[in-house]
Amino acid sequence: MRTKKLYKLLVFAKQEDKIDTINSLQHLGAMHVVKADVDQKQMQPDESLPNVDEISKMLLKLQYVAKETGVDNTFYLEGLPPAEKVLKQAKKFIDIHLEKVRGVVSRKKETSSKKARYGAQLRILSSLPFCVSHADIQNNNKLVLSSAKKIRKLGKLFIEKVIVKGENSKRYYYHVQIASKNLALALEVIKKSQIKIVDLKFLKGGSSQELIRFKDVTQKLTEELDEVDKRLFRIINGKQSKIKFLIASLLNYREQYNITRFFAKSKNFFAVSGYCEGKDVNRIKDSLPDTSIYVKVAKKGAPTKLENSSFSKNFELVTKMFGTPTYGMVDPTVLVTFFFPFFFGFMLSDIGYGLLLLLGVVGLYLHFGKTFKKGAVILGSSAISSIIFGALFGSFFGNLIHINPLFIDSFQGSFTILKIALVIGLIHINLGLVLNLYQLILQRRSAFVIFLKGAPYFLLQLSVILIIFKQYVLAIILGILLLAALIKDKGIFGIMDITGFFGVWFSYARLLALSLATAGVALAVNIVAEKALGFGWIGVALWLLVIVLGHTFNFALNVLGCTIHSARLHYVEFFSLFFEGEGHPFKAFAVQKELENNEEI
Repeated sequence: MRTKKLYKLLVFAKQEDKIDTINSLQHLGAMHVVKADVDQKQMQPDESLPNVDEISKMLLKLQYVAKETGVDNTFYLEGLPPAEKVLKQAKKFIDIHLEKVRGVVSRKKETSSKKARYGAQLRILSSLPFCVSHADIQNNNKLVLSSAKKIRKLGKLFIEKVIVKGENSKRYYYHVQIASKNLALALEVIKKSQIKIVDLKFLKGGSSQELIRFKDVTQKLTEELDEVDKRLFRIINGKQSKIKFLIASLLNYREQYNITRFFAKSKNFFAVSGYCEGKDVNRIKDSLPDTSIYVKVAKKGAPTKLENSSFSKNFELVTKMFGTPTYGMVDPTVLVTFFFPFFFGFMLSDIGYGLLLLLGVVGLYLHFGKTFKKGAVILGSSAISSIIFGALFGSFFGNLIHINPLFIDSFQGSFTILKIALVIGLIHINLGLVLNLYQLILQRRSAFVIFLKGAPYFLLQLSVILIIFKQYVLAIILGILLLAALIKDKGIFGIMDITGFFGVWFSYARLLALSLATAGVALAVNIVAEKALGFGWIGVALWLLVIVLGHTFNFALNVLGCTIHSARLHYVEFFSLFFEGEGHPFKAFAVQKELENNEEI
């Protein structure tokens, strides 16, 4: 249950072999290849490899094409062709397609701008409660948007007459005539009084006729934009994978060529360090015979590589939600692999909903393929767990399909299920406490520190057990030790950890609560649907409608709730205890990202 053991490499190679050495190291499994910790008086910082600028320019152009044509940049490389081949393909693609895309995009932006302008003018005309012509809007005639009170106040000073007024959606429009001699001053007062002047300079005729014309123009511009989008699609149709492959390849090569900036070099040699698994050490040495490579077991500060079975590897996604384990420390993914589907199934606990979830997962996997593999395994195993618990508690869309429970009915035996949930919670919590102790031992902490940070919750549980068996003297002694440890470690407020522990434990009652909520809502849906059958022949249609909509809503709501609470039971009730003490086991390293990138290469 610990992270993968790694070895640290210190590599010295000739400057002339730099490109071949870097490529070989990364392709042979070396990870986090960075500047070596060597004597800086003899060695200076290196510079980037050639072609970085060329690759960056090509990337910008390809990413522009991808953005403007709506191509998703997500792409998983299974291998990289030679850099020269990728650069040649990228240059050829850009030469053929870039200008075509730019021309169409330019036309699209021009058309979009024109449509936006006409659209704004169309909205103005649509809001007018009366007809206005261009001739009506003279220098001293204005169409304003205002309240009656402001118009009356303004009228006493500047308005000769109100030609027409109207209301639309509780907004009041006034077509007013302003005295010519006071026009400039009137406009200034209007501006300060926040009366809005409706600009109709674009009118060429009556507003009613212009409204029809603007609608026609807007429709034509919309059709023109659709045609532009189709043309863009025709340009890159069938080439989407090519674009994504070139972008992903160039990103990888740019990273490889840029990584040398962090190396150290002398006149004839450069030095780098990296990490690899034990199985790769000899292979790397044998593949680089002209290179000096020194190997030692990696210690503190190494990147993290998780080591799990092919099935558990999918649940690393849940583990990494809360952080990446520090190198050499405990990896709890194996426990997550069991408890996440277990908790999910316990809370959903319905055969019908489990089958629906399983069908949904299969459908998503068929649609998205390997990109959804981890989600498919997590939700698929949770769906199977839901079917098993549904059979144990006798729930198949509530009581829509009657089956006899293999264990106990969730309503009739709710108290029994609550006790089981609390026992499961106690087991889960204590596993977290055991991992915390193991973690402290791995960190080589002193016995006193291990006692302070690892023992209090065990003392608390043991004290309760002794009280139950009426061993009061021993319980009091352990209680005193418990209080002393908590106060010594966290001060007087450490005593609150006692109530906190019970709060965490009782929170596992949500296993029962969500299970009853799933079954209860399903039962309510079935009762309402059954009542609908009393409406004769139309009742059958109503019954079907209520069943489909009701169970779909209940299914979606509870799948979301079970996912959230399964994750929370790990984070709050498990990882929070696992995190206990100094030397936080889940410490997100910046090198983890580089490790993942190097693995992809």
